[in-house]
Amino acid sequence: MTIAFDPHRLAQISRCFRRAVDHGLLPGFDVRVNIGQSTVLEDHYGQRDLERSLPVEADTIYRVVSMTKPMTSVATLMLYERGLLDVRAPLSEYIPEFAATSVCRTVAHDPDDVEPLQAPLTAWHLLTHTSGLTYNWAGENGVNRLYQQFGIAEAYGKTDLATNVTHLAGLPLLFQPGTAWNYSVSNDVLGRLVEIVSGSSLDQFFQSELLDPLNMSQSGFSVPMPERHRIAQFYGGQPGGTTFLPMPATADPGAEPVLLSGGGGLFSTMDDYQRFVLALAAGGGGLISPETLKFATSNHLPGGADIASFQRHGLEDDLSGLGFGLGFAVVTDPIARRILTRKGVYYWNGAGGTAFFVDPASKISATFMMQVRSASNTSWEALLHRLVFAALAD
Repeated sequence: MTIAFDPHRLAQISRCFRRAVDHGLLPGFDVRVNIGQSTVLEDHYGQRDLERSLPVEADTIYRVVSMTKPMTSVATLMLYERGLLDVRAPLSEYIPEFAATSVCRTVAHDPDDVEPLQAPLTAWHLLTHTSGLTYNWAGENGVNRLYQQFGIAEAYGKTDLATNVTHLAGLPLLFQPGTAWNYSVSNDVLGRLVEIVSGSSLDQFFQSELLDPLNMSQSGFSVPMPERHRIAQFYGGQPGGTTFLPMPATADPGAEPVLLSGGGGLFSTMDDYQRFVLALAAGGGGLISPETLKFATSNHLPGGADIASFQRHGLEDDLSGLGFGLGFAVVTDPIARRILTRKGVYYWNGAGGTAFFVDPASKISATFMMQVRSASNTSWEALLHRLVFAALAD
């Protein structure tokens, strides 16, 4: 089957996002669309720093935030493929502190009202976000307050990854593992698991096993001082608003982190991150096998459930028609999703509006970069899917 784009409709992708910048809805963006390994559209426009009137350029550096997660998941799967890690084994076999982890007894999430684990927490639970872990911003309850107190998964906090995960293991889970879906710091625990199993620090493993093989020379958990001027300003915005305020920084942008966050710590460029996306589109690109990738990008939620019916706490988007694999969201029903996309498309995004998707059937992939934290971000991601698939020729 030959896949082709209508040139006029393909150009609509650029026109649409450029119009958003011209109308003040975005500061700037960078977008790429590929069929297989061939780029059919690339465009960047607008400003990476409004206050200093600096444009988005081809080498602009972005905080990809949660788009670090798929890379950490792939790192975990690499160890799984090598027989060094069993995703079904109790996590406590690798991180003993999790043997005594407790679970909140009720949905009030009172850390003083707990029960023991009914079944062991595993790496499979971490990969699928069914671990019972959470984020400190996801609701207001006693467990979230403990996350805040201990600085769980804070890259520029007071503790390194090993110490942080030890603290985390002493805090109760929101629910019994495998009984619900909840977006969480699971990938940060996976990052620590990668360190323990591989014997390398997370940044060293990324460098030798992911970044170097893919020639992602502009990516890492920090940015060298001479290159920090290339980092896009990270803004906060209101949905549909045209006012963008720089997000408060806890450290100099690009500085060496205290904690290596496998859930959100990576800096990258469009060229670099697209290399990772294209490796996925090529069936794993030598990082993991096509069979492992197929396994990872299948819906692993029990009974084929979608996230909307299985989640404990809602995110900003309607997650109907969307399953979850081993580190990737997977479209299970485009009609229920109410977005022009395709069944089997897998993807993920980041808090700054970065996003990517891969359609394994057609080998179409797209990567999008921006730097605004806003509830509107899921709308931009949906728009990317819609514009790309609408551009396919008859």
